Amino acid sequence: RSLYRPGETVHVKGIVRNQNGNDIAKAGDAKARLVVVDPTDKEILTVPVTLSDMGSFDHTFQLPAETVGAHWVRLEYPDEIAKVEASENWSEKERIMSTARFELRIRVEDFRRNAFEITHNLPQPEPGATSFSTEVSALYYQGQPVAKGKVSHNVRVSDVNLYPERFRDFLFGNHRTQDYTYWRHYFGFTWEDDNQDRSGTSLSGEAELSADGKATVRTTLPEAKLPSGREATITTEVTDANHQTLVKSSTVTIHPSSVYVGVSRLDQLVRVGDRVPLKLVAVTPDGEPYHDILPVEAAITREVNEQVKVGTQPGASAVRNEASEVPVSQSSLALDPAGNDGKGTEMIFAPTQPGLHFLTVRGADAKGRAFATVVSFHVYGSNEYPWAYEDGMRIKLVAEKQQYQPGETARVLVLSPIEGTALVTVEREKVLRTFVTKLKADKPLVEIPLGEDDAPNTYVSVDRKSVV
Repeated sequence: RSLYRPGETVHVKGIVRNQNGNDIAKAGDAKARLVVVDPTDKEILTVPVTLSDMGSFDHTFQLPAETVGAHWVRLEYPDEIAKVEASENWSEKERIMSTARFELRIRVEDFRRNAFEITHNLPQPEPGATSFSTEVSALYYQGQPVAKGKVSHNVRVSDVNLYPERFRDFLFGNHRTQDYTYWRHYFGFTWEDDNQDRSGTSLSGEAELSADGKATVRTTLPEAKLPSGREATITTEVTDANHQTLVKSSTVTIHPSSVYVGVSRLDQLVRVGDRVPLKLVAVTPDGEPYHDILPVEAAITREVNEQVKVGTQPGASAVRNEASEVPVSQSSLALDPAGNDGKGTEMIFAPTQPGLHFLTVRGADAKGRAFATVVSFHVYGSNEYPWAYEDGMRIKLVAEKQQYQPGETARVLVLSPIEGTALVTVEREKVLRTFVTKLKADKPLVEIPLGEDDAPNTYVSVDRKSVV
């Protein structure tokens, strides 16, 4: 487990495997040891480890009686670590250490049972609410209230999209940029760069518990740029007269209205002149089909990028990109409730110019509470270069979709103003294959046939130095 008291017994179990591409095999017979270090980095245990026939090991040890803080349990290969100590090459040291030491952190604390507990009474706000209230109460376990206790509270309000289980092929809310949570929620996908921080606002304050151990925290929501869902997490810290402090958090979702509109996910790159059928559905905040006719306005805009040369250091210059949006079309639709079971109401997307397009669908429910959904599409197919210039003339790649099956061909849009021959590499832990392809202004696409060996994932790189 992750938390122990001083003097307790720790049971450790480990499994060691070697990975070579997609193959995983039992580890070899290299000499290994188990090392435990205390918060001062002092070794308190070092024992040799012998792997079983299945490549596993286990060990039991007792923690020191008085030491608290972070302890580390390490599996080390001393012969490999000796190579690190003998090397002067930093990158070589990093490479060796990545497989020479594996460690697990455990906390050792002299903890005791809490003297009181905190509860939150946080009712579900009405759709379109501009504020909400949280009743905070604190009681000792003997039943007495934590009278006059000090309360510090923080409310984090973040944008959040709706992910109804029956409509995973539809996008609800703000999808102007990649929504990692969508792919993680429905498909379990994660990325190494999945550190997306949803835009949000933090609101803080203080209060005092009444004689019966209660306080009400009222939160006014900041105005939203887009009428979509928002998630509010309230964290309260209560300190009693004995200076014992406890923390509790609760989360609630504030829906913009009694209805959401979803736009069908488009797993294809769009070419100028294509007529792409999109589907629109309306659902309730519970993810159930909406049963009334719903009028909406659908607006399509296009991003326009202009480059401005600016001076930097003496004798040097850089290109600054200035983006704006221009209207393309506006239409009114009435969403048929018969299509809200998943079939949807059809809308045709027929772009006449290349570039990044946004479709924004807006409306209001029967009480006038606004909602909106926005999605984006990459459109190619003319000699115009509509995309934002990247720093240092980097090449940005846009995949047609997020998942493929063996036997399919992945199409990748290359956002580069340069025509010619490009070197394409398909990689994972090493370069799997390479090929060259022609890039043209009206068809800046790379097509990559996929096979069984490309599972579970691959990386694609386009070398701009090879574009001539």
